[in-house]
Amino acid sequence: MRWFDGRGVLVTGTDTGIGKTWVSGLMLEELRKSGVEALGMKPVLSGVRDDAERLWEASGGVVTLDEVNPYWFRTPVAPLVAGRIEGGGLELAEMVGKIREREERVDMVVVEGAGGWEVPMGEGF
Repeated sequence: MRWFDGRGVLVTGTDTGIGKTWVSGLMLEELRKSGVEALGMKPVLSGVRDDAERLWEASGGVVTLDEVNPYWFRTPVAPLVAGRIEGGGLELAEMVGKIREREERVDMVVVEGAGGWEVPMGEGF
């Protein structure tokens, strides 16, 4: 029996380090144990890639780390600022498209947000 009938869920919070990755990883593990084909995504990440690696492991390693985390800024600041520093910003439609691509491949996608609830991701969003 499924405990969620949607195609995806967003895990977000008020700040960095409050447990989004922990919750997302547990959700993925329980979904997969119950027979749901589930993938984790951390579409945008700034700094070390530990969160994406945890979601990749919880997803069973069935996709690449770059599919779990398609936008990785090395500078550990808000994605908008990191994009400015590193010379490459985010486009909302493109980012959403990558999430939708994953949704087409599996039963459920658990998407973990970056930073806090209102972190600036790109120009205007």
